[in-house]
Amino acid sequence: MKKKAVLVKTLLVVLLLSIIAGLTLVYYLKGIRSGSIAVNHIKVDASADLVMKTMKQTSTRNGIKEWALEASSARLLKKSNKAEMENVKVSFYLENNDIVFLRSKKGVLDTDKKDMTFTGHVVVTLNDNILQTDKLHYEKKRHIIYTDSRVKLENKDAVIYGNYLETDLNNNCTTIRGDVKGFFSERFNFF
Repeated sequence: MKKKAVLVKTLLVVLLLSIIAGLTLVYYLKGIRSGSIAVNHIKVDASADLVMKTMKQTSTRNGIKEWALEASSARLLKKSNKAEMENVKVSFYLENNDIVFLRSKKGVLDTDKKDMTFTGHVVVTLNDNILQTDKLHYEKKRHIIYTDSRVKLENKDAVIYGNYLETDLNNNCTTIRGDVKGFFSERFNFF
């Protein structure tokens, strides 16, 4: 008799758990069909007019491409005419058909003037020349890049450090000033 009572209790518990599981399943399926599932952890950026997952932009002057930009994300701020970007890549096109490549963790594009500021481990490459700095600016009107942050410019034959750098992208000319130091190999040639 005890075995029968235990068996009946076990069956009742299993039946009760099955009913609870069934009701729970019906509740969730009804929610899915009605589209009323609550979504948690949504971030709303109230300061941005538009948030984009990726951003691509090209700038031309007189029909000639000056630069092409890509960013993994961007926040467009209409009131300040700015685009705040993450993981930025820019290709600057030179008159001699060379391309200067820039990468940075962050960037800000002035959407009116098309000037830019890059921050967070900025790396610029042209052929085998590599420039590294923490902050770099691009001025569209003069088509130059410049910084007043410490820079390191290197290639296989030299390493140069300075506190200010300006590169004229139209004339392919770079000026480094301020506590300039360098190391040059025997193969380095100024001309």
